[in-house]
Amino acid sequence: MLKTDLFGFAVSGHPLELFDDVAWDTYCPVNRLGEFVGETITTCGLVVEQRTHHQITGEAMKFLSLADRTGIVETELFADTYKNYGLATIRYPVLEIEARVEPFENGRGFSLRVLRAGAPRKLPPPP
Repeated sequence: MLKTDLFGFAVSGHPLELFDDVAWDTYCPVNRLGEFVGETITTCGLVVEQRTHHQITGEAMKFLSLADRTGIVETELFADTYKNYGLATIRYPVLEIEARVEPFENGRGFSLRVLRAGAPRKLPPPP
């Protein structure tokens, strides 16, 4: 039995060590997202927190915190995106997202407005 099976989280290593088949180098790392404010990026991360919420219209939406080896970023799936990609947020512990980097009103940070979510890219198998 793995420690992650017993405890539900990695004890002696980084949690992303469990996902060494993900093509991490093909994504924009979290610590560089601030360079792309106002642009659309593709990034990938381990879902470390998720919360559902209801918009003013009553429609469901979801907030996710994604982590890679460089940091953690907050994301939002508004109602239409959540309807189309919400299942992926549960199906894949590591999630690829295409998102728009949106600045906070005070200009001191940003979040990601998710446009698409799905399975991460995998490394090719060794020869």
